[in-house]
Amino acid sequence: MREHRRGQRSGRLIETLILLAVPFVLHFLVPIRILIHPPYTYLGVLVMAGGLWIANQARKRFKQADTSFQLEGESHTLVTEGPFRYSRNPIYLGMLLWLLGLAILLGSLSAFILPGLVFLLMNFVMIPFEERRMRDVGGEDYEAYKTRVRRWL
Repeated sequence: MREHRRGQRSGRLIETLILLAVPFVLHFLVPIRILIHPPYTYLGVLVMAGGLWIANQARKRFKQADTSFQLEGESHTLVTEGPFRYSRNPIYLGMLLWLLGLAILLGSLSAFILPGLVFLLMNFVMIPFEERRMRDVGGEDYEAYKTRVRRWL
């Protein structure tokens, strides 16, 4: 079990490093065009901080409910409090805002490619997969929740 957690942590670290590296590589190797210039690029830090805050609040709610927020984890509870009152996917929203903030901070058109691709992947692959799983876990409660709370905001 401990070995599995260690593998998950190293996998998340690699994912995080990739998500950090790709915008920088695109920005510096293929800048295409600079869209946002300083001092406006510094607003990206605020967007990144907001995304981090939203994702961490959602993780805290999962922890309080004693349920997993990992794709391969076992979800057994429908969490509807905290940021889940406004978004069915606040962790994804937080990640996307963080990437968007990084793109704003870098300012080049190429830095915005990754947030766009991540949004498409999340919206059309990962979230529908999770929604099917949550329908099994939450049943009618989840369907009612879906009618009250939007996917993103």
